[in-house]
Amino acid sequence: MNLRDAPVAQQSANGDPSRNIMSDPTEIPAGLPEDKLPFAPDAERAVLGSILMDPGLYALANQSLQAHDFYREAHRTIFAAMSTMGERGETPDMTAVIEYLRGVNKLESVGGQTYLAQLIEAFASHALVEQYIQIIRDRSQSRSLICTAQTIVQAGLEATFEKVGEYVDFAESRLLETVRSSSRGSVLEMKSILKETLDKIETLCQEDATITGVTSGFRDLDDVTHGLHGGELIIVAARPGMGKSAF
Repeated sequence: MNLRDAPVAQQSANGDPSRNIMSDPTEIPAGLPEDKLPFAPDAERAVLGSILMDPGLYALANQSLQAHDFYREAHRTIFAAMSTMGERGETPDMTAVIEYLRGVNKLESVGGQTYLAQLIEAFASHALVEQYIQIIRDRSQSRSLICTAQTIVQAGLEATFEKVGEYVDFAESRLLETVRSSSRGSVLEMKSILKETLDKIETLCQEDATITGVTSGFRDLDDVTHGLHGGELIIVAARPGMGKSAF
């Protein structure tokens, strides 16, 4: 029984053997039992249901998760819909997600409105959602490493590469690719950063004070830095005997 209803990936027909080996992050290599792979269905349902109830939580989930991090096919489809709506500036609430899925003919494939309503029953608090997001991410990374290792083993057993050097290069590149894909930093929208910056500049222009941060108590230093501001690193350098330690 296929636990995820995952689609079958197509293989390349070119002459590069490394390209004929699966690289889809949602695909399970042959010979690897799906029921043994780590995943957290309850955490997935809780995160999706919480977003449907409180769309503001989508921004939190989007910082760490991508659609392929979800194990079940239906969950990947629902989160992918939320991501598309988020990119359009739309709110991924219950009604909007239902209409989007219906518009792309995927509503029934995820279980219909009934299943989406069941997801809401798994609604969790903000603090718990953060924990569940990390659990989903951890399970996804574990699956990626397991699948990568299995793919490397299969390539070796099937003698895919004529030279051992090519096999080593393939193994290194696959592991490196997996590690890189497992790291995702927080991405902020340019419009939100720009608005915050412009608001700050406008506020500073309206003020007559030369000190815009927290005063250090040293007039000459404040004249240079305009006060101490969060996120800044100030290094005081001078020749020996100039009083750095006393400062």
